Amino acid sequence: MEGVAYQIRSMLEAMRALDSGMSLVLFGGGAKSALWCQIIADVTGLCIQVPRVAEAAGAGAAILAGIGVGAFRRETPPSLAIETSYLPKERAGLYNEAYTRYREIERRLWAHESK
Repeated sequence: MEGVAYQIRSMLEAMRALDSGMSLVLFGGGAKSALWCQIIADVTGLCIQVPRVAEAAGAGAAILAGIGVGAFRRETPPSLAIETSYLPKERAGLYNEAYTRYREIERRLWAHESK
């Protein structure tokens, strides 16, 4: 789980260069696991928000399409309202140290791959 969370953090770091006001909403099967949500919060240092309806991908796509054609206003519907938030906890420091090692291992693997 941590390896996936480290890769998410790596992608978020690239995205932060474009937008510093980032938040993270988690949905789908993983959003049903409090442990998974907390690990992602601790690894990324972000508040992880989970909507009331965790399987929100289809609903979100339909709402965005509705907004795009003017059928809906830009308000968050109650079903997609945030129900739970996970803040980074004291383990975040341990994950920062491990993430530094993860990135170094990743760098070495890529260097070896290019030979």
